[in-house]
Amino acid sequence: MLRRMSSKEFTHWLAYWKVEGWETRADADRRHAEMMTLHANVHRDRKKRKEPYTIQDFMPQIEKPSLAEQTRRKVKAFMARQRAKGM
Repeated sequence: MLRRMSSKEFTHWLAYWKVEGWETRADADRRHAEMMTLHANVHRDRKKRKEPYTIQDFMPQIEKPSLAEQTRRKVKAFMARQRAKGM
């Protein structure tokens, strides 16, 4: 790609990235959930479902590991680093 992109165009994209940044997974999930909410509400049977769908109905639920699990992972990673150092 860089072989076909001029220095001027590369500079333009770099400046754009500094202002806008790249889309994150959360951004993509939210945008998709917004579209699904719109679609679901347009086709919703108002007799069966009186309340409209909300964006939360379509956002992925990512479970955060418990504090105990986070601690276990950190200790395991620490011990692996220590073994790699020969300690």
